Amino acid sequence: LYFSCRVLGTRSWWIFLRWPVIVGILVSGLVLVPYYWLTLSVYTQGLGQNTMPESQALSLFGRFMFYPGTLFDQAGLVLAIAGLLGLVFLMVKHRSKCGMPLALLLSVYVFFTAQSECECRHAIYWLPALCLGAVAIIDALHTDRRSRLLFVALLVAAGVLECYRQAFRYVKGYDEAVRWMLEHRATDRPLMMDGELTASFVYHLRKNDPSRQVWAVRGDKLLYTMFSNPKVQYQQKAQNEEDVLKLIHEADPELIMIEDPPMNFYVTPASDLLRQALKTHPELFTEEYAKTVDSNYHTFTDPGTKLVVYRKLIRNPNAKPMKIDVFGLGQSLQSPR
Repeated sequence: LYFSCRVLGTRSWWIFLRWPVIVGILVSGLVLVPYYWLTLSVYTQGLGQNTMPESQALSLFGRFMFYPGTLFDQAGLVLAIAGLLGLVFLMVKHRSKCGMPLALLLSVYVFFTAQSECECRHAIYWLPALCLGAVAIIDALHTDRRSRLLFVALLVAAGVLECYRQAFRYVKGYDEAVRWMLEHRATDRPLMMDGELTASFVYHLRKNDPSRQVWAVRGDKLLYTMFSNPKVQYQQKAQNEEDVLKLIHEADPELIMIEDPPMNFYVTPASDLLRQALKTHPELFTEEYAKTVDSNYHTFTDPGTKLVVYRKLIRNPNAKPMKIDVFGLGQSLQSPR
């Protein structure tokens, strides 16, 4: 999209008649076509469904205006205004210099809007174009070196203040909970976790167990499967509480950690069944650890989420091999314990 915009803007159609360009396109095609063919053949359905939950809540007009609306949040007020003024200035006074930033803005906008991929983070690809616009407006306002340096310093200072104003999000508690689980293991059985931040559990487990001696069991592989979130290709393996108990006994984890209550954006029927089974069967599970997640992110603080660890009291000497359904491959991966 970017190079197409540049060719359209410069009307340099003759460039496609040059042998170096023709060879370059052919080589790029040989390299990229197999990759895109594999990606589309394997993930088309999942990727298509994955974009829908975010865009369904928006009207058609809302989807077209989504990325312009994120500009000030991503770039900050000062850089956004300076960048936009600079781009307008280039279009009016120095049209030959505005091709690159405008092509970047247009190609990023078309690429993500056409996919209905409405996520604020993608607007970060616009920042280089805004920086060029800001530099252009500084050069236009003041020609002497000292004045330009002063305006650049003001722009940088505004950016630093913008970063300071937007507090970094943090979530604390998973590392401490995982270290507790490792310290209180009595056997060589796996450790299990179910919840939104299962990947954080796996990360901290590997960080504290660099020799990889401890098996990690994920609830989103054992009790249910999905493409990337509960709204996309969700398939439930445990249909009732009895199924939950059966699957857990087959995997035989020694300790099980859950997020209770669940995050607002991560609620699955299978996770609800797991929490219910852990609480209503004291003869099988006993609660041994609980601590509230420390965070400045409302998704965690509003429900007051706790990390709760249960011990599975009855060991299964004939635990089954680990099995993971992989949607992308269309098959399951299995490994002996």
